Amino acid sequence: MIKTATITVRPGNSHDCEYVATALVRAYQKQLPKLDEAKLKKAIMCALQPKHVCIAENEGKVVGVLASTQGDTRALKLDRGELIKWFGIFRGPALYKKLVRIFEKQLCNKDTISLIDFVQGESDKVCHELVEYVLAQAYGEAYLAVVPDTDARIIRILKNCKFYEVSREDKYMKSQKRMNQYIYLRRDM
Repeated sequence: MIKTATITVRPGNSHDCEYVATALVRAYQKQLPKLDEAKLKKAIMCALQPKHVCIAENEGKVVGVLASTQGDTRALKLDRGELIKWFGIFRGPALYKKLVRIFEKQLCNKDTISLIDFVQGESDKVCHELVEYVLAQAYGEAYLAVVPDTDARIIRILKNCKFYEVSREDKYMKSQKRMNQYIYLRRDM
């Protein structure tokens, strides 16, 4: 655990799944329009791997979350059958493809690069503490963060944590996703 002022950062556990699922649904609402949020939250709770999540607390209240990938293990282990169960035989597979595109970014070298999948916090300080906590774990040679260009706050926080821009990837059907590019940020350890 890391304590800074009143912010405590700790590894996630099974009791945090509901908060993490709610944060993910809110964060990706723009990219996944017209879905029942309660069903999506339940499907994400089933796919969540809490040991790859870090939680920031302030006086016992959860104020931030960070999900990361280390090696072959991801923070979300998506199951097509589970999504079909919650969204039906037509919408389930389509939603599965969208979620795989969002959460399962391909890594060029899984053994040496870790991926920061998702960062959300009530303040910049909370997000910064979460990123520093994950970087202190130091798995592999580098960390990679893939962030939509519309999320300027997280890009700024990661750049303050000594991440640098590696590349940009244009997105297909930009108007529907309400974003233009994914920005790849990297920090060498």
